[in-house]
Amino acid sequence: MSCSWRISAISPILLAGFVLALWAPGAIQAGGAEVAFDPSSSSIAVGGSIDVDVTVADANDLGGYDVFIQFDPAVVQMTSLADSGFVTSGGNIVVCNTPTIDNVAGTATNSCATITPFPPSGPGVSTVDPTPLMNASFEAVGPGVSSLMLTATVLQDPDGDPISSTLGSGSINVLGTPGPVGGITELPAVTGEQASEAPGASDGVPTLVVALILGALAAVVL
Repeated sequence: MSCSWRISAISPILLAGFVLALWAPGAIQAGGAEVAFDPSSSSIAVGGSIDVDVTVADANDLGGYDVFIQFDPAVVQMTSLADSGFVTSGGNIVVCNTPTIDNVAGTATNSCATITPFPPSGPGVSTVDPTPLMNASFEAVGPGVSSLMLTATVLQDPDGDPISSTLGSGSINVLGTPGPVGGITELPAVTGEQASEAPGASDGVPTLVVALILGALAAVVL
């Protein structure tokens, strides 16, 4: 009786621990994925360009993504956006769409997904350290600070199910040098010494000498 009671009491505990052991790794990994910008902040001058990666870290069984980036188009313009090749480096067939960039609204999107002609799909790619997921390039068009935001961004496993993740943010500080007001450049002041040496300052002297000579000759003739 005593031995039987102990076994019946311990069995549910062991069963619960076994279920937790099966469930916990996926739950912890799914909640730990991080999507961010690298560098997270940077400074460039107007007219300059900079490359910024969208990275993923602590991700397991990654098979695709939907990325939506927002920026300030008055400060920076996105010149290119491309998949880094990480999500397509596994054993599955992963297809990426053509990126869409809108430099009027200040938005950019791209997505990749695993295609499985004969289910089930194989495992996706995994990483612990921050790894480039996408590569973006920006050109600085005006002074100011542009925030970089990852809105409506979702990671997916090979079956298309979402992977819980935290989304980071970034910024680009564009430094500008103001030009002359109204495009007018102030001329340097002219000193008295420079004025006396300027062309035309002594033009009257030769004229006076010639007038005196002509006057003297006229007086002799008369």
